[in-house]
Amino acid sequence: MTKILFSQLSSEELLSLVERAASAGQLYLLSEILQAHNNRNNRADLRGLAVIHAAKKGHLEIIQELLNENISQEDRGEAVINAAREGHLQVLQELLKNNAMIAPEDWKSALRYAVENEHLDIVHALAENVPLTMHFKRSKYQTKEP
Repeated sequence: MTKILFSQLSSEELLSLVERAASAGQLYLLSEILQAHNNRNNRADLRGLAVIHAAKKGHLEIIQELLNENISQEDRGEAVINAAREGHLQVLQELLKNNAMIAPEDWKSALRYAVENEHLDIVHALAENVPLTMHFKRSKYQTKEP
């Protein structure tokens, strides 16, 4: 088997390859790319990009493999939104189970997409996982205590 020299790819080519591999569910290829870039600064960005695109296509195995590593809150939030939009309940549950600490704005976007696309199981899962910061905000409709 020929060894692919991923280090010879431009940044744009590399990002495109990661996006395509994650979207296609090619965990082996993703692992090869990430291993080749183990000591480079953009490795975390590559993992985050892979999680975002795997979530959109519902590739649970990739999500499970990559969430063991450091993925930014922004990338986790975008992955939650993608899973909610496309109706991938298992992916969404895996993201939430693995500390997908997402911003309230991302949670609201995910909920809106789930409602719009009639993914009621996703709506329910999100309702059970409201970000903590949202629990402490007083609704403008709440009455003040006497």
